[in-house]
Amino acid sequence: MPTFYSQAGQDRLAYALLVEPTDKHNGSFLDIGANHPVKLSNTYMLEELGWRGLLVDCDAYCLDLLRTQRKSPVLAADATNCDWKKTLTDAGLWPTIDYLTLDCDENSAKALAGLPLGELAFSLITIEHDAYRFGNGLRDQERAVLHSAGYDLLCADVHSNRCCFEDWWVKPDRIDMVRAERYRSIAQAWTFVLGLRDVSGTV
Repeated sequence: MPTFYSQAGQDRLAYALLVEPTDKHNGSFLDIGANHPVKLSNTYMLEELGWRGLLVDCDAYCLDLLRTQRKSPVLAADATNCDWKKTLTDAGLWPTIDYLTLDCDENSAKALAGLPLGELAFSLITIEHDAYRFGNGLRDQERAVLHSAGYDLLCADVHSNRCCFEDWWVKPDRIDMVRAERYRSIAQAWTFVLGLRDVSGTV
């Protein structure tokens, strides 16, 4: 069993849905809003397993850490204004990626809207909406985009520390939906969703 680093179990879900079924060690990821290279990272575990990906951030401090502590290429960019097709083609990730994690705080919905989802496909998406801070507006924008692109809202309004902060999505034609159904939930603590002992969303 690998070491997990995510704040709220996102890498545990990625492992359960994308790695375990076939012991996959050659997957791909796009980490938008990567932040710290290891602490609370949603993708560091995957990189340790041999996955390749692209780490995107615009914070100078985080970028320096990412470049020195991660193997994956790092892109310094505003995720709301990026030529994703060229960027991902250059990174060898176009047009299918196993896992997207997107956390740009109040800009997450705008960043998502800029992704060419008509051409680009993900198997699993974990996206922060921080409804507990911003209300339902940004969350509803994200959901409209992803529903229209054919994604299934597997875990709606995942909670951490009793705060409603994130949605977890899957693309039904790219994932084992029998396995995915084990995690289907609405407004549950992430620990409960993943079958861990503490149902409050803390560890």
